Amino acid sequence: MGVDWLACNYCGETFPDCGHFVRCEECGATWCSDECANEEGYEYDEETGEQSCKWCREEDFTDSELLKEALSQLGMNREELVEFYKANRGE
Repeated sequence: MGVDWLACNYCGETFPDCGHFVRCEECGATWCSDECANEEGYEYDEETGEQSCKWCREEDFTDSELLKEALSQLGMNREELVEFYKANRGE
C-alpha cells in the first residue's frame, strides 16, 4: 500500500492522502486543509452528511471548461487560437 500525493485545488500545494485533507465526494475536488476547502465554497452538512463545493454546484468552472466555451463562442478551435496568439502576442 502506497501513498498518493495530491494537489490542492485552492493553493496548489501537494499533500499526501495518508493525512488530513478534504475531498468533495460529489465531484472529487481535493484540498489540503479545511481552510482551503472553505475558500473554494466547500460545504458539509453534519446532520444530513451531504457535501458539495462551488464546482459541483456549478457556481464556478475550471479554466479548461471556460476556455472550451470561449473558443466555441469565438468560433475557433485550439489550433486557430494558437496561431492567433502567436501572430498577436507582441502587440
